[in-house]
Amino acid sequence: MAPAKPALPGASLDMLVLQAVAAGPMHGFGIMQRLDQLSPEVVRFPQASLYPALHRLETQRLVAGAWRSAPEGREAKYYEVTTTGRKRLRGDAGWALLSRAVSQLATLEHDMRTASAIQRALLPNTHRAGSFFDAAAASEPCRSIGGDFFDYLDLAGGALGFVLGDVAGKGPPAALLGALMQGSLVAQAHASPGPATTVAAVNAAIVRRGIQGRFVTLFYGVLSPDGSLAYCNAGHNPPVLVRADGNVCRLDVGGMVLGVFDDVPFLEGAETLAEDDHLVLFSDGVTEAMNQSEDEFGDDRLVDCVTSIEGDAEQRLQQILAAVQQFTGNAAQHDDVTAMVVSYRTSAPAP
Repeated sequence: MAPAKPALPGASLDMLVLQAVAAGPMHGFGIMQRLDQLSPEVVRFPQASLYPALHRLETQRLVAGAWRSAPEGREAKYYEVTTTGRKRLRGDAGWALLSRAVSQLATLEHDMRTASAIQRALLPNTHRAGSFFDAAAASEPCRSIGGDFFDYLDLAGGALGFVLGDVAGKGPPAALLGALMQGSLVAQAHASPGPATTVAAVNAAIVRRGIQGRFVTLFYGVLSPDGSLAYCNAGHNPPVLVRADGNVCRLDVGGMVLGVFDDVPFLEGAETLAEDDHLVLFSDGVTEAMNQSEDEFGDDRLVDCVTSIEGDAEQRLQQILAAVQQFTGNAAQHDDVTAMVVSYRTSAPAP
């Protein structure tokens, strides 16, 4: 067995931050930008480590911080390197720690890119079409890997199973639980009589593993060739069912989030889809996407969007994602953005 990679020591992180602050007085956001520029290999500094590192450096009198006016009339704490800090940077020990930090962060980033590629490989092709349905989905993690997932299942009688889920948290832990959820649901779906039974079995399997501090929201539906839709919503954002005449309804029948309690009841909802009805599933990263003013995209905008767009499932999906992107602009997002559109049709598409 290969030895485990050592964790990046706090001293190495401190040296990276100290090197960034040496460029001149700057606040936290400016320091993060500078950290991204220090080396081509250092693609992503662990953001959660920044302020603890600044606190340690300030306690050691290597940096000094003072509150000043920042753009837009706000105040921010600006940091600059002290004389002691500059001596530390020039010393051999300082450069050794800095070099080690750069090397280990580069290794970490490589591992994250590999994990991201594996996660993408676990997701199905984004588009799926059959004689009575057209489906499309996409997921954009806010980090290199995320906790949202989706899948399609070919079930008995020609039915289409489809799922969209969201694991609490982000990064590798959420991605690992998401992969576990996908595998468990596929296994249970083929052995269970309906969505509620499937979801209950998946919940029991996750609870038995004793994963603390994690839960999953999930919507699982089964669409049959005659248009009958059975579903179970486990604490997830209620999907929007858009009828051909423009009327909408929300699919909220089911139960609580998964992974918390065993032996909880899950109910099964039912709808009947007609020609050109469309079902829109989404994670909370869609409705909670924020713009520069920290306004959320919200449910109302989403409903307005899905009732005004046209086209097949792929076209509708792209229009939804474009609407979210137009609203958020260049604002950084703090949650994964995932959506799926499932369209019902009674005749095969023209070749």
